[in-house]
Amino acid sequence: AHALSFLCPWISGAAMKKWPFVVGTIGVFGLNKAVSSWRQSLEREAVCEEAKALGAKPLRASQRARHVTVIINPNAGRRACVELFEKDVAPVFHLAGLDFSRVNTRLKRAKGRDLQRSGTIEDIVTSLDLTKTDGIVVVGGDGTLSEVVTWLQRRPDQTRVQQLPVGIVPLGTANARANAFWALAGHSRATNAGRAALDIARGHTRRVDVLELTDLTSQQKLYSMVGFGWGLPGAIAARSHKRRWPGRHRYHVAGVLSVLKDYPVELQGRLLIQQKEGSQDWEEVALDGSAGFVVSVLPDLNQGRVLSADAPPAGCAGLFALPSDLGRLDLLSLGRRLAKGARLEEQDGVVVVPAVCEFELQPVASHHHHHH
Repeated sequence: AHALSFLCPWISGAAMKKWPFVVGTIGVFGLNKAVSSWRQSLEREAVCEEAKALGAKPLRASQRARHVTVIINPNAGRRACVELFEKDVAPVFHLAGLDFSRVNTRLKRAKGRDLQRSGTIEDIVTSLDLTKTDGIVVVGGDGTLSEVVTWLQRRPDQTRVQQLPVGIVPLGTANARANAFWALAGHSRATNAGRAALDIARGHTRRVDVLELTDLTSQQKLYSMVGFGWGLPGAIAARSHKRRWPGRHRYHVAGVLSVLKDYPVELQGRLLIQQKEGSQDWEEVALDGSAGFVVSVLPDLNQGRVLSADAPPAGCAGLFALPSDLGRLDLLSLGRRLAKGARLEEQDGVVVVPAVCEFELQPVASHHHHHH
């Protein structure tokens, strides 16, 4: 009994000391979560109020309620795209009086595929009847958007395609394209989805530059709404495409893995650029020993990847070549500086060409493809 009474106060005392701390942190965490979901519901309410006001406006006799085709990528970003669409986007469309039909993308072709409900992006976009819709809304990220635009550009009815607005509901990982429109930071995914839906319902459109990439061996064209990476940036993009589990940290995880596993990347190619449209003056950018380069129509790729302070001039892209002969540690600390908000253009040894109208990547070894 003696020994026990000696032990008990000591045990209970220690437990008492630790409890307030544990309860405190769980309490604060719970409170944070409650505050953010309360803020989210307020923001959702505000968006819906605006949508309601929009839907209450009478239609002129000549106007029919608009109809958009919604293409949802269920695997974009941290997934949950379908639920977020139903909770934060569909109500805004309904309240604003915007008709829509939706279809989910899938990675592989389905047997006896029912394209009304799901299909690959290629199947969906190539089989769409564009005369029966007033626009396409992409629910996903930059990859989904670029793929939809690529298949739209490959359709034969280009006069109709050029008139067709394409909207984006930013539920991907980086959402660089949407971030250039709405400055997404500081808002939840749900709120950003609602804000985008409201803009789409209002019919706001803006013309943007797209990067057209041509494989000169097959003449096949690809379109990117953001940019093109070669060398280490290309390897990082490929790795982040395969790994979805890190969620919004996908690019950071892929970056570290690429530096450790893929570096140094053998760069087989000569990079030629034109700085004035149709000038035919090709200049070579030396890539000897460089870790690779990025060509981008946006100054900020989001998720801790700011390239430059200024956007490239209309019709041009910015080019950023990584310094040559960097060690792995240098690259990791460069990645850390960028994640903290530093701009790539300011880093030592980075070659910056602020306005590139055309670029061509020529293979040095015959088995390498090149783009321009």
